[in-house]
This record gives sequence, C-alpha cells and structure tokens, in this order.
Amino acid sequence: MTSQVTAGVGANLAVSRRGTLAYVRTPIVHERSLAWISRSGSEAPTAVPVGRYVIPRMSRDGTQIAVVAEDNGNHDIYTWDLSRDSPNQTLMRLTFAPSSDTYPVWSRDGRIIHGSLRQGWQNLYRRSADRGGTEERLTEAPANQRPLARSPDDRQLIFEENTTDTAWNLMRLTLDGTATAEPLLRTKFDERNAALSPDGQWMAYESNETGPTEVFVRPFPNVTDAVFRISQTGGRSPVWSPAGGELFFVNGTTLDSVGVQFAPRFRYGSPVALFDSPSTFFDGRQANGSAYRMFDVSQDGQRFLVLKNAGAVDSAATRLSIVVVHNWFENAAIP
Repeated sequence: MTSQVTAGVGANLAVSRRGTLAYVRTPIVHERSLAWISRSGSEAPTAVPVGRYVIPRMSRDGTQIAVVAEDNGNHDIYTWDLSRDSPNQTLMRLTFAPSSDTYPVWSRDGRIIHGSLRQGWQNLYRRSADRGGTEERLTEAPANQRPLARSPDDRQLIFEENTTDTAWNLMRLTLDGTATAEPLLRTKFDERNAALSPDGQWMAYESNETGPTEVFVRPFPNVTDAVFRISQTGGRSPVWSPAGGELFFVNGTTLDSVGVQFAPRFRYGSPVALFDSPSTFFDGRQANGSAYRMFDVSQDGQRFLVLKNAGAVDSAATRLSIVVVHNWFENAAIP
C-alpha cells in the first residue's frame, strides 16, 4: 500500500440561475490508522500498519479484523489476527480480483461475504478468510449490492441494493444452498446500513423517510409488524453491542448509545452521547461521501475499533465541505 497524499478535488456541482456555484470539496486523501476507543473516549493504538482503510469489521469471535484497503485506485480486503497484534505481523490479503472488493461480513465459520465490482455491478461473493477453497458467487443481478449483516445462525444475510430507477432498499438472502434473494424493506426512501441484534430478532437501520437520516428498529424478519424511531436529531450507521442491551449509532462526530430491552417486548431509552471525536471516521460520509459504517464494537461492548487520520495536521481537512462561489459566471468568463 502506498504512502502518498493526493490533493482534494471538487465534485457534485450545482449552479443557480444567478450564477452562484456550490460544490462539495472532497477531502485530501490521507492514510489512516486503526485504533481502539473506550466508552469514555480514551484511545489506544493497534499494531496494524497505517493505510488507506475503510470499513473495519471484527470477526464473530473477536480474534480477527477484516478491513478494506485502497492501493492505486483498487480496493481489496485484508485480515489481521488480533491474537498476534504486533508490528511483526503483516496484513493478509484476501481478495485479488482486478476490481474493488469491499463490505466484508464475517460468518461464525470464518468465511467472509463481500461485494465486488468485477462483473460491472457490485454483486455478492463468499470465500474463506484463510484463503482456502474456492470463491463462490452468491448473486447475479444488474444492481449494486452491499452485504451488511448475517443472522446469528448464518442462514440469512441482509444486504442493501440499488438499481438505476430505485432508492437504496434492504434485501434478504437465504443461505441454505440456494442463495435466494428477496426484498426485505423497499420504499421510495433510502434504507441502508442494517444491523441485526445479537438474538437475530431485531433489525436496526438508517432511513431518510422523515427528512434527515435517522435510526430506526424493526422486528426481523417480519419487518412490517412494527417500527421504532430511535434517534431524534440525526443518526447513521447503527450497530448493536454483541454483549446485548445496547445500540450504538453516529450523530455527527459523536457516538451515541441507546439502552434496549428485547423481552417481553422491545423497549428503548433516550440516546446518550458517549464521546465526541472529530478526528475519528465513524461514518463514510465523513471521509469520502460514501454511506458505510466505519467502526465496529468489541465483543464485550466496551471498546470501539475506529479509523483515525494518520496524516493530516488539521483533522478538519479530512472532512467533506461545501464551497460557495458567488458571481461564478463573471469569474469564469473567458477573455
């Protein structure tokens, strides 16, 4: 993986009739480090070398990390053994296709499902994390698909799907040997970043159905039976504590926690801010505009695996920003 820093560029342009230009300035690309943050906000580094990382995911047993790394414009999945967390260890590369492989999701048996652009659309594939055996293609569809969460028994996978004429929807893939996919939650709004509770009975996700993106919870798999709005002032990238009793989500640069109770019925409390960390990438939209969760939770729910910018002096330089240029028609006129 390279160590270079490249300049940011502008994207997503809009021009008013009066000549006011607005565009989103993408952040300068820096390498990132993987670190642990406690519930109080104290930080501890890992031994993983710095790199252009996104989407860190812990294995079901908490012994390994899967992370997506970018090198020369291509994305691949690498793994790291936490039981040998030392500078002498090297990242093990898991995917080698000449296309982007992202969104790793672990199963209990050590296999990883991921999305790959190798056939033009981002469809779903599965392979063993020890690189044994052959890789298996799970879906073939003219749509972009991103795996998100597996049920505790590994028999069902939730993924998000987007086609050219629809918003992002949540889908369910049955992994019983047939790999049958069907809609799970489909509306005119975006439903994304689903996560399943430790007992597999509840699905948290984010949606813009009320305007700003908020976090909701529905029963799984009967998602139409009820819906609960968890966040009230904005929320993204939810994830359950593996230890149970808690749901975490991102609100700006703050990590929030909500206490939950599953039985005899679903109940939840008010969001509580655990800590604010502007230099931490909790959500992909803070880094490059992509909508994916950029952190994970330890097995005991007491620590968070996060990405920190390893190269910028000013953390604000890594954030997306909107630039407004007045009188752009006059300024851009060619003499």
